[in-house]
Amino acid sequence: MRWLILPLVLVLVSGSVASQEKPAPTEISKLPVLRVGEALEGEIVDDDTIVETEALKANYSRDTTRGKAYRIQVEESGPYHIDLKSYFFDAYLVLRVVEGRKILEDDDGLVSWHARIVAELEIGKSYQVEVCALHGMTGPFEVVLRKGPAKEISPAERNLLEIEDARESVRRVEAVFGPDHPDVATLLNNLALILDTQGLYSEARPLYERSLKISEKALGPDHPDVATSLSNFAGFFDSQGLYSEARPLYERSLKIWEKTLGPDHPDVASLLNNLAGVL
Repeated sequence: MRWLILPLVLVLVSGSVASQEKPAPTEISKLPVLRVGEALEGEIVDDDTIVETEALKANYSRDTTRGKAYRIQVEESGPYHIDLKSYFFDAYLVLRVVEGRKILEDDDGLVSWHARIVAELEIGKSYQVEVCALHGMTGPFEVVLRKGPAKEISPAERNLLEIEDARESVRRVEAVFGPDHPDVATLLNNLALILDTQGLYSEARPLYERSLKISEKALGPDHPDVATSLSNFAGFFDSQGLYSEARPLYERSLKIWEKTLGPDHPDVASLLNNLAGVL
């Protein structure tokens, strides 16, 4: 089992999902307008409105989801897409039809942890879009509404975009918090994972090493995030058949997980399985 650690996490909802729910109570006429072709910049903060949907309750109930709401009205019916990007939080979009009960939601429909909703919008109808940050996170974002369907991205293009997006995340967060911040370690770990899964091992290894070093210094040697970094680094060696290098990393990660989660936790079982595979 390979883990991603916050702020980029393994998610349970992907792609635009439609459901039937009661619209948000916000009076839509008072909301700022998101116009076609206009990119709006903003920031999710701790006192923003809590956003709730059935999907959020089912999949992200552990932490509060906060967001900002915007009003959409189009001058021509047809397909549109809404893109939400943030390098500081896991983005989530909610689109509500104010005159009805229909709702669309998306977690990672764009690239990496950025969100995208593609929808048929009708002239004369009012829509409310909620720009959300998952996992109790906050930070700046950019949201844009564009006319027409979203451009299809080939697997090869997506691979390149994911790498560049992860690099940009590291650059932006490092510029704000400094090179030794735990969030930088997290993003380095995630970039290493992306490079690792694409077979770019020589680029991935120094990032794993730097991520682990920052986490150990900032959080202490027995922190759960350190255990996650150790496990991911072990998996890097494991997948290449470098078992003697993978084993001590798995063993150290296992000790941390057993101490923090208990000996009977499912994640401990997964790590035992990985260690057994190495042996």
